[in-house]
Amino acid sequence: MDRKVISESVYEKLPEELSGALTDLSDRGRDMLLLACLSVLSNCFPKLHGIYDDDKVYPHLYALVIAPAASGKGIIRKSISLINKIHQFIKDDSKGRKDLCIEEKKKEKKGSLSTADCPEIERKIVTANISSSSLIELMHSSQNGITFIESEADTMGNMLSNDWSNYSDILRKAFHHEPVSISRKLDNLYLDVEEPRLSMIMSGTPGQLQPLIKSPENGLFSRFIFYTFDEVVEFKQVFDKKETPLSTKLDRLGDRLFNAYVELNNRKEGILFSLTSSQQERFINRMREIQNVIEEHHSVDFLSVLFRHGLICFKAAMVLSALRNLDNLKDLHELTCDDQDFDGALELIGIVLHHSQYVFEMMTIDELNPEEFKLLSKLGERFSRADAVEVGKRYSLSPRTIDYRLRSWLKKGFLIKLATGRYLKVKVKK
Repeated sequence: MDRKVISESVYEKLPEELSGALTDLSDRGRDMLLLACLSVLSNCFPKLHGIYDDDKVYPHLYALVIAPAASGKGIIRKSISLINKIHQFIKDDSKGRKDLCIEEKKKEKKGSLSTADCPEIERKIVTANISSSSLIELMHSSQNGITFIESEADTMGNMLSNDWSNYSDILRKAFHHEPVSISRKLDNLYLDVEEPRLSMIMSGTPGQLQPLIKSPENGLFSRFIFYTFDEVVEFKQVFDKKETPLSTKLDRLGDRLFNAYVELNNRKEGILFSLTSSQQERFINRMREIQNVIEEHHSVDFLSVLFRHGLICFKAAMVLSALRNLDNLKDLHELTCDDQDFDGALELIGIVLHHSQYVFEMMTIDELNPEEFKLLSKLGERFSRADAVEVGKRYSLSPRTIDYRLRSWLKKGFLIKLATGRYLKVKVKK
């Protein structure tokens, strides 16, 4: 499957604030940095929200780059410049409030000093090397959301392999802003985060993927924007002097984001993002077109990824529209999506779905999922397409879906084709 680079037309539609920072980069480098920036930017607009499928959603995004070592994945860390000033401000401000609270407690001199009710130190950037309870505590103290920026996916993969630090369920819930909580009798702690907000950009090698996401059937898979490729980059000209270094461009945008963040954070009212009626119609039509292609040529199990990428598309359009209106966001109560941002987000989703499909097939190439195992087990050692269609009816599967299953099982080596419409089972394993 062709793992496409993000088309030039997507970059041409980006807000100038972002497109100007992504010039003079290689195709893959530019793509990786774009997805990293979108993920980080998604956590820079407090009070911004939209309504999707009758739910209130915030712009926060997850992205994961999968590529070999020496492929330039480290460029994703450049995106930290966009949020670093916000992070430092939040951390310093909350530390100041905590220190003041502690001093007030000392002055009271009433029994032993207890700082339990003093505010916690907030952060915007956190490490994936964290326990599940600590993650909830950080989400609780940092109401506007936190961001994972990890250039080694196995950092999180290692955490998800331990009982005490397996926060996969928290990541799944946070994507949809579903409540998460923690209760510990030992220290009388109970925390409830009603609308968790988390953004994430990570990169890793193919071997680091499965410890992080055990299977495509794990709901965490469909929540990620995937980008993957095989090329190893040539040793670059490390002494090349550009007129304006990349870090300088991102720092400048980071300064503007900081000003907007402070202004938005001080607002009492939220900003409601929405698509126009025309955009909504085009969105539904495009998603249904992609669904038809998936049902005809790919695994129907991939449909959950498509459905969640509809939400990802909406969130990406929200981020781009907010960035385009960066200087006047503070004066808005409603934000209507610009056609350029809608077109760019819709085209981008089509491209990253190709990448998700590749990763999906890479993870399932030698496996049968439980539904496939059940279906194939109902068929004899030798069977016909008609037999398979008949069995498929019991599970409400269309003939088109059965045809896809047969092609997939041939590809995975579970069947041998004896003649047109005639098959022999070779191996069946769950």
